[in-house]
Amino acid sequence: RLEICNFFKEMNFKNKIFLNEENINFNKYLLHANNSNINLSPGGRVWCSYRHTDLANFKKPIILPKPNCKTVPGKFIDGENSIMYETIIKNREICLKPNFSLKEKVEFYLKNESKRDLIGKNYFELISRYHTTLVRAKYLLEKVNNLL
Repeated sequence: RLEICNFFKEMNFKNKIFLNEENINFNKYLLHANNSNINLSPGGRVWCSYRHTDLANFKKPIILPKPNCKTVPGKFIDGENSIMYETIIKNREICLKPNFSLKEKVEFYLKNESKRDLIGKNYFELISRYHTTLVRAKYLLEKVNNLL
């Protein structure tokens, strides 16, 4: 998580990418997430929290790691409903995959408002359909019931 946050800090896209580094109050969180062009949900493992789903409410593109696990249906597609980066396991730690073009990709989306808006809308629709707490709970209950 720290590695991707530092990656974006070094890019210095102030006020364009919401990078929540510290605990902030809810109103400040809403202000930043709503006024950013892109939201970042750092992580090495996908779906370790509902931060990803919460950020969909702002209908902005989200930068997140390519899924390395499956919890429910609803596929994340780079450039269609999210902006994705890859991770690798190195010395038992999850790290950014070297030699990737995330910087260029993010610069492209920051310059292309219509594409950004479409990705944000598609992300919101994907989350609404497959990744709310209720939808995930129903899916998991169905899987458990099928095993019984």
